[in-house]
Amino acid sequence: MARNKIKDIWERDKIAIVVAGSGLYLRALIEGFFSLPADNRIPITDNRTPTGTLYKKLTEIDPATANKLHPNDRMRIIRAIEVYELTGIQMSDLKTNREPFDCSPIYIGLNMHRDALYERIDKRVDKMIDNGLLDEVKKLVSIYSPELNALQTIGYKELVSYLLGAERKSCSGGDNEITLDQAISLIKRNTRRYAKRQLTWFKSIQGIHWIELPDPQTKCRAVVTLQIVDKCISLICENLSPISNL
Repeated sequence: MARNKIKDIWERDKIAIVVAGSGLYLRALIEGFFSLPADNRIPITDNRTPTGTLYKKLTEIDPATANKLHPNDRMRIIRAIEVYELTGIQMSDLKTNREPFDCSPIYIGLNMHRDALYERIDKRVDKMIDNGLLDEVKKLVSIYSPELNALQTIGYKELVSYLLGAERKSCSGGDNEITLDQAISLIKRNTRRYAKRQLTWFKSIQGIHWIELPDPQTKCRAVVTLQIVDKCISLICENLSPISNL
């Protein structure tokens, strides 16, 4: 859908500007993802099947993909097996049949001093907690299995661990495995690590143009925003060629 929207912008003789925070999203947009039939989720096992057993099965049907995955990466192991069971084709083979987007992108990245970035991450997590994230996770755990993939993402999995530990303590009288403060600290730590991985991925892009952001404490946010927009426009104009369209 994003590609169709971009093409529509081109047809009106405009420049398409894509703003994305995820390297995976940009890779899918520019390089393409392999496609699967619409009904691409089939049950292959239940939660009682050990991850080691699943990984062994994957090494037998798709050793190339298995070699790229950690033996404990249950979610991706199951996904790779599902793909094979559904299509009869190894995921490693499907990934070679991507359809790249015919464009010449100009990449612009925003960079911030690491200490300032981490401070903003910590404040964001505190705000999420204040806005009721814990209550949201409690409600989700009461409806869905804690093993649900969506509950294994940063911000959810740490609070799920806290809630399950609290439940075990109330039932058995044992020690709580993780406190709420520890869970919040883990969310902050894991988010910082995720941000670092994203930054590393973007830095691997050849020819990316970096804009260093000033300390947000020293300048008005509106002024900083206008400065960023002005620099982006300048970079686009400077690097736009007759074949550049994104």
